[in-house]
Amino acid sequence: MTRGEDPTTRRAPLALVALAAFGICACTAEPVADDDVAGDDDTAADDDTGPPPAPDEDGDGFGADVDCDDGDAGTYPGSPVTEVPGDGIDPNCDGIDACVDLNCDGRPDLVFPQTSDDSGYLIDSSVYLGTGVGYIVSSRLALPTVGAMGAVARDLDGDGYQDLAFANVSDGELRAVDSYVYWGGAEGFSEERRTGLPTVGASHVAAHDVDRDGYVDLVFSNRWNGSGVDAESYHNDSYIYWGGQDGFDPERRTGLETYGASHSAVADLDGDGFEDVVFANGSLFTASSFVYWGSAEGWSGEDRTELFTVAPEAVAVADVDGDGSLDLVFSQWCLFSGCETESYVYFGSAGGFSETDRAGLGVPGATDAAAADLDADGHLDLAFAGGGSFDTPYSVLYFGSGGGFDPSEAVELPTYSASGVAARDLDGDGHLDLVFASFYAPDGEDEVSQVFWGSEGGFDPEARTDLPTVAAAGIAIAGPGGS
Repeated sequence: MTRGEDPTTRRAPLALVALAAFGICACTAEPVADDDVAGDDDTAADDDTGPPPAPDEDGDGFGADVDCDDGDAGTYPGSPVTEVPGDGIDPNCDGIDACVDLNCDGRPDLVFPQTSDDSGYLIDSSVYLGTGVGYIVSSRLALPTVGAMGAVARDLDGDGYQDLAFANVSDGELRAVDSYVYWGGAEGFSEERRTGLPTVGASHVAAHDVDRDGYVDLVFSNRWNGSGVDAESYHNDSYIYWGGQDGFDPERRTGLETYGASHSAVADLDGDGFEDVVFANGSLFTASSFVYWGSAEGWSGEDRTELFTVAPEAVAVADVDGDGSLDLVFSQWCLFSGCETESYVYFGSAGGFSETDRAGLGVPGATDAAAADLDADGHLDLAFAGGGSFDTPYSVLYFGSGGGFDPSEAVELPTYSASGVAARDLDGDGHLDLVFASFYAPDGEDEVSQVFWGSEGGFDPEARTDLPTVAAAGIAIAGPGGS
């Protein structure tokens, strides 16, 4: 049939007429009723088993079965229309009438705490806002910090906007400096809407409702007080600032003993209904990290487990072996003898943690780890940031299986002095991506942190985006696509 021809007046080709004259049928089957209204050919009854497509009344490309408001073309899954918390409208159909990212457009944003440059420690940290074309320099925000070593994004005051907390380590002279909370809002972030909280050489901050009172708390790991290079200078309390109706108060905090705390994690490790707090003690003057067990009485040194570790820079909590008990992953950095250290996985059990039930995984001076199912095989994998020295050229991915982690199956990704790692589906393609923060640059090259884009075939070292950063000490992600 030619274009524009009326099918009701189409004549049979002469060849078919000739065949019919000899009693030979070259006919096609008559179409059956289009019962599923799918617009298909329906030449066989079994073609009509599918459900009818859901109507798309607003023409936005999403049917009413997935579109939470099929009368509004700006509302559909993944819509970048700006969210307004509490207005009763859910433009991206995520079921949350609040902002899950920093500028409320539904795209994941990247936060890099930056420590210092040639001018000193009073430098800005970088926030890369997600855009329709990925992450670009023109979408970067700069927020003043004081030697920032850690960051976390969370709605700390329950107003529907994501807030940012930074762990500040030093102003170049003192270690006893304020760490910052930048309060989110419709107008964005500003120094005028910032709260300072006293810390001592803070290297990390975690946000969690530690006491389960409905308010998010902040856990600052206080590493070094700067009084000398000895064991006592690393012997500092780390702080839990308790959230409340009026925010955070410097007088409302709890100190927990640590030795060069580099990182923390919070989870109910033993399933007793109370959150437990884990500190990675990163001082070379101690050989143990601490698990503070929560109870109705709170947290104290009297109910603490010490686990053998070697200069850990980070700790992550995940059920990496899938047995129903949470495990601890310590990313272990360097010793005076070098950076060929193992990182430890302490496997959880009904009896807690034991040095006889742990695994060692080789990573060149690991600084961080992210636990996620990177290859979508149903087993958690571990992405380690390799940052053991100024010229560590790669990070390591260990892929989980029913039999644990096989070093022979590990994959190396080209990073440079990586200081942090996070996993998230940043582009919404159904594959997890990896973001590595970088603390140093190769000689003569630009200093960048990196996004490695996941795919069906895994991670291609060339499929990445380089983002300019300066002494980025970690990575926090605000937005959807969670691992």
